[in-house]
Parts: sequence; C-alpha cells; structure tokens
Amino acid sequence: MGTEGRTITESCLTEEQWVESQRNEAWFWQTQKSQDNLEQRQRNNYYRNVLEDGCVIFRDFFAQDFTESTIIDVGSGPKGILHVLNAKFKLAIDPLMSTYIKQGYDVGMDNVWWLAAPAEDFHPYTIPGNPVLFDYALCLNALDHMRDPAMAIKNIALYLEPVAELLLIIDLRVEGLLDVYHQLVVTEDDVLSWLEPYFGIVEKELIRHGDGTINILKQLVIRCRKYS
Repeated sequence: MGTEGRTITESCLTEEQWVESQRNEAWFWQTQKSQDNLEQRQRNNYYRNVLEDGCVIFRDFFAQDFTESTIIDVGSGPKGILHVLNAKFKLAIDPLMSTYIKQGYDVGMDNVWWLAAPAEDFHPYTIPGNPVLFDYALCLNALDHMRDPAMAIKNIALYLEPVAELLLIIDLRVEGLLDVYHQLVVTEDDVLSWLEPYFGIVEKELIRHGDGTINILKQLVIRCRKYS
C-alpha cells in the first residue's frame, strides 16, 4: 500500500503489530542492558554529548533553564534524557517501563518519576505530587513506535499547560524501509495534521540520512507550542 491518500485513522498499528513491536522493543533493550548500563553512560557524559551534537532546534530547546519547570517524556525508554535535566518535576512514560525495571534498569534515578502506560492512554494523576499539567513535553524517536500516534498527540496535549512546548523527533520511513521496531509508515503531512488541532509550529527541520547504514529516509524535528 502506498503512502498517498491515506487518512489519519489508517496510521495505526493493528493489535498483532503492536504486540510484536512491543516484544521486539523489549528484546532490544535487554540486549542493550547486557552491553552497557545507564550509570556508565551518564559517567561518560553520553547525554551531554547528544545535547551538544544534536541539530540546532534540539540544542536550542535544551539550552533553556528548566529548573522551575515540569517536564514529561512520552515514550522515554529506560534511558531517557530526563536523567541529565535539572527540573522541578520530571515524569517518564513508557508502556514497557515495568519490563525495563525487571531487566535491571534504574528508571527512577535522578529524581525521575515513571509511569508504565501507553502514550494514548496515560494518566499522571496517580503520581504523588504531580503537577497535573506540564510546562514541557518530549517525544523523541518514539511516535512511530506507538499504536495510534494521532491519539498519542491528543493525549499529550491534554496534560500540557497553555503555551507549553513540545519537542518532537520522528523518523520518516518508506514502506520498503520498515523493520521489526518501526512498522508504521509516517509522512511529514501525517505529523503536521496530528499536531495542528493542538499545537502551533515554532521551528521545523528535516534531517536526511543517506549513508546506507540506517534505514531512515528522513528525520523530522519539530518544536511546537500548545495553543493558549
């Protein structure tokens, strides 16, 4: 099936695809755990290097002072970037969070609260001291792993303050470049249509990957702000 003429509702995974995708993701992080660990990567300033080497939008976003702010990272995985950010309240959300803990990841280090829930249906009210509404949201290389990206964006917007910012990074693949971790064809138009009801675009950049070693067509980086 081609990518032209698809509706938003078609940009969803089936139940079978979702279960397979989650199983593969859990396996990936299990293999990563056997090769290194989060504590070692922090000692090596891994995340600091990521912040310095990222694109301009990425660097500018994280150059902000989050000390008095609240941040939610949706689809964080076990090694989210929240661990090196200094913020008043930090919440990491991932449907596999309980699995990561069983694998030996310390997902709650560095004062990061965590919630095991899908992006489409998370409710932070169960977290003690949660701010209910957040000042910033991150969704970094996660949206194309989700079962229903449009619903995920809608739910993220629900828990953000007016004029709160969302930083979104997503890989745009064509059908022939999908793999066991990325089973959803997502276009730039799809992403913009999902954001449009809730967010205004502040900055947008397309980064091309053409070295033949990564099956990514383009990487879309968007900084947007929730409507007031």
